Amino acid sequence: MKVTGRSDITLNVETMRWLMLLFVLAQFLPDFILGCTSQYREELQYLDFYLGIQPENGGNLPVAGFAMKRYINDPSMLSCQFSEPCAWMNAPTDDLLDTSDFYLFFKKNIKLFPLQIQPGLPDPLRDTRFVLAGNTTTDAQSAVLVSAPIACQRTIGLLKFKYWLYNEAKIETLILKPATKRNRLRVILRPLTECFFFRTLNDYCQVEIPEINEPFRIGIRVHGLKNSALGSFGMITDIEYNADICFEPRLSTIFGTRAVPSLSDASYPISAADLSCTDYNATCRWSNSLSSSSSEWKIGWNRRKWVEIFGKESMPTGNFFYQYVDSVSKKPYSLLRSELIPCTSTVATFTFRYWLQSGTQVQVCTVTVSNVIVSCVYLSEIGVPGPISIDIDAPSDESFR
Repeated sequence: MKVTGRSDITLNVETMRWLMLLFVLAQFLPDFILGCTSQYREELQYLDFYLGIQPENGGNLPVAGFAMKRYINDPSMLSCQFSEPCAWMNAPTDDLLDTSDFYLFFKKNIKLFPLQIQPGLPDPLRDTRFVLAGNTTTDAQSAVLVSAPIACQRTIGLLKFKYWLYNEAKIETLILKPATKRNRLRVILRPLTECFFFRTLNDYCQVEIPEINEPFRIGIRVHGLKNSALGSFGMITDIEYNADICFEPRLSTIFGTRAVPSLSDASYPISAADLSCTDYNATCRWSNSLSSSSSEWKIGWNRRKWVEIFGKESMPTGNFFYQYVDSVSKKPYSLLRSELIPCTSTVATFTFRYWLQSGTQVQVCTVTVSNVIVSCVYLSEIGVPGPISIDIDAPSDESFR
């Protein structure tokens, strides 16, 4: 097979087979990258010879770990050429959407890419970095590159990146929940991604992302990675994201955001009624256990979208305490706690109404002044909205809350 028009490179099936063996990335372990055996070194030589690219950093992606655990505060944080740590990483393998990984390569010389690799430029600049995913298996494999979390997107956004495909490899864009569930990636939607092999030379993949009112991550998925004879692969670089984004999830403020007042230096409550809280002002003897925390309890009053969020027609009639946490919230979460209670002369009963989103776990505990847990009760979704009454097990020798 003679390839003309870009160089005088001559390829045959056997050499292409050797070339594509390099992309068996399911087996692309650090030992492979580092070329610890003569066979691996030989395969890397083929990759170097035909494409002029080599693995960098042991194939490990340069990930800005701190950015992956918090919401981005500027769309440009997702811009990435892989020459320095980026807010992108390999998705956890779930054996469904993701079965392989991307690996880091760089262009070491000016050698042209063969015609079979499209639609990116055949002559990327020296030192250009790429992330590459590929395979030579009979069963199709796939790899997902995921972004740092985004709190929400107020209007239509644009994602664009350079890409190269070989031998039936395909690309799609995913909008994902920020966290996996039962080790599965959870898809919110699949934006239209018309990024194919046959496109204008040096064409960017451009994807419009619609308004999204919940936290999400962007996923770039290379899939259809198979072909036991020659293999297939996809490469990506130069990612850009432009959108009007939120700095915090809309749900975190949807009910209103009045702060829970800090406890005053008041004396111990002298009756159970002192711990009743109906006006939610400075006289209310309940407060956050942690201040300046993203998981603080707040006072809300707005019941807009209440039924949509909780799936219940019942709702509070006045103000209420609420807490919003998600997969990005740092632990430990703030607790809503009472003032210390010196003692009780009889069995005390704690009564309240509550609402939970599906899957949320909540405990009500009695804790001593020395932070020893006396007893706890789990709140059940079945019992929503209550009211529920809990008998308080009070320690006999020290104050508690």
